[in-house]
Amino acid sequence: MNVTKFSVENLNSSSDIESMRGAVQSLDGVHAVRVDNVSNTITVEYEDNLSTKKISDTINRYKQVRH
Repeated sequence: MNVTKFSVENLNSSSDIESMRGAVQSLDGVHAVRVDNVSNTITVEYEDNLSTKKISDTINRYKQVRH
């Protein structure tokens, strides 16, 4: 089990946040997704077989991830 925190730009639209959370949550191997729009972070708990690149690519469809 892994946990990674992603920093993203401008998390302010609730529809964007819900769409992004749903897309990340639907990835095979994701257990939990927590979005903090105050600190602009997304924390994802996931299985070892899922790469951070795949999660980041999914988030990038909605927001730009800062590495």
